[in-house]
Amino acid sequence: MKINNQKKFTLCKKLFIIASILVGLALIFIALEITDVIHFFDKPVSQTTSNEPSAQSDFNGGKERETIYSDKNEGVVKDTQGDVSTIPPESDWSSSTEGIISVYSPAKNSVLSSGKTLSGESTAGIISFRLTDNVSGMIAQGKISVINGKFSGVFDFKTTATEGRLDVFVADSNGIESSVVEIPVRFN
Repeated sequence: MKINNQKKFTLCKKLFIIASILVGLALIFIALEITDVIHFFDKPVSQTTSNEPSAQSDFNGGKERETIYSDKNEGVVKDTQGDVSTIPPESDWSSSTEGIISVYSPAKNSVLSSGKTLSGESTAGIISFRLTDNVSGMIAQGKISVINGKFSGVFDFKTTATEGRLDVFVADSNGIESSVVEIPVRFN
């Protein structure tokens, strides 16, 4: 009888230790979730690392990201095949960190409207662009040819917004963006 009671006591002791460990792990997990050390139940929002003002605070700031092309009725940039008539001083350019893309126009925080030019230089064969505003999101996107190291096109879009951002980038065959140049713009 003494042996049976001793086995029961040992089994209860083991179960109590296991239960205590599980409760302790659960409390640690809950504490880490509450203090935002881990995010098991919700995804953290990506924030920009740029110091430039922007209509959107949740873009990725030059990191690789997937390009999504839509078929909705939106603005365009008419490709003018690298016809760059004026090149501003290099201090006014916006360039990718790798130096693969340099945008001459539009300049940061300039007023952008239909008829204005997107121009620059690149070592890539084709550059892509995306124009977003602070009212409806993406209002224009597409691709422009790079001819003899230069690209250019004329904007044609409509918006009621007052500010937005132009992203110029290289997209690989899988749609992954790289060498992203983010240019904050205003609309009138």
